[in-house]
Amino acid sequence: MSVQGAVYYAHEFSPPWTVEFVESAQARFHLVLSGTCYVSVGGELFELSEHDLVLLPGGARHVVHDGKIRANRTKQEAVTVRLLSGHFAFDREARALLVRALPAVVRGSVSQQRDQGLMATLPVLLAQELQQGRPGCATIVARLAEIFLVQVLRAHFEQVGAGRSLLAAMFEPRLNAGLALMHARWNEPLALARIAAAAGMSRSSFAERFKTVTGTSPMSYLAHWRLLKSRRLLVDRELSIARIASLCGHRSTEGYSRAFKRAFGLSPARWRATNEG
Repeated sequence: MSVQGAVYYAHEFSPPWTVEFVESAQARFHLVLSGTCYVSVGGELFELSEHDLVLLPGGARHVVHDGKIRANRTKQEAVTVRLLSGHFAFDREARALLVRALPAVVRGSVSQQRDQGLMATLPVLLAQELQQGRPGCATIVARLAEIFLVQVLRAHFEQVGAGRSLLAAMFEPRLNAGLALMHARWNEPLALARIAAAAGMSRSSFAERFKTVTGTSPMSYLAHWRLLKSRRLLVDRELSIARIASLCGHRSTEGYSRAFKRAFGLSPARWRATNEG
């Protein structure tokens, strides 16, 4: 799956201040480098102190502010805050899986993480790169932000548990190896034996463990992943629906169309017409 990190700023705000973020297809995050601020989202108010972070996987509309939205705010509570904000852009398929596996708001604190050294170092490196603006800064910041995302998700799952989800499988090396093959070679003939071999497991043990962790079988997941990928192919008018069906492992256009409509509520032809341009 593809993910690309971006950081908007590492900025110092002095009261009064408010920053509004509209709903987005990107997973937004905010990390407090120093001071205290508040995040208002979905009718809830979250207080963030130094080294606290908040991740909004679904890109929900929210407001970051100095606390003035609170009715009981006093003058003594007004403080300067240094804030690092950015987003993670996923491909459409990855975003759907991420939003389904995570709560609307993921909160954490660098000081509470098991791997405090790395979690504390990443924000500092990000802020330094942004401040210095040296050649290659954008690339380094993007990669650091992506590492930061993995750390945040890992810490979240270690604290609350991943439950039965695809992301839980991604944190198991052998299952992740099988997933990587399915994601990269989805348009090739993939038998369970080949997927299990990539994971270094037998067919039965891989299938059993995969279903235990994700709640679905490997081949059912692969079939759904192919349908997700086919939506992007449908945008390309040069590819016939019959060809797309073949790439998705279906022997007939009719079978592909039935599976697509069952998953998304529209036939491939209707979905293509709806998403033109």
